[in-house]
Amino acid sequence: MFLGYNGTTYELLVSFCNFLSYTVVGVTCIYKAPQVYAVVSSGSSLGIAIPSLTLEFTSYTIETGYQYGMGYPLDTYFETTLMWAQDVILFWVVLENRKMVNLRLTPYIALYPFTITRNSGGKVKISLMYIPLSA
Repeated sequence: MFLGYNGTTYELLVSFCNFLSYTVVGVTCIYKAPQVYAVVSSGSSLGIAIPSLTLEFTSYTIETGYQYGMGYPLDTYFETTLMWAQDVILFWVVLENRKMVNLRLTPYIALYPFTITRNSGGKVKISLMYIPLSA
């Protein structure tokens, strides 16, 4: 018995929580799709601010790196990782649309997530990651 719930009620609550979790991940998969579609189909990215994208990208990077570095299970921050990946795609589409992409930088951009993940795995002091999260 858990907090006054019998076995059947507890199993129902767990099933409901799992349903909500899968729903969040499912909706997150299409989080940025309308923006990417709008930029690609219209050929214009004037309504999207690069500083805003940069801020969002940085916050997802810090959050994902922190949670990975602290050893949290992937299912607790998987939606953040999906939003981060969609931000990368949107960022690329916007920069490509504005003719700001340098193709020689592509390998370095591709290595960025691996560098962050590797450095978050105990190579960087975790206390440094508390500062942006507490601000």
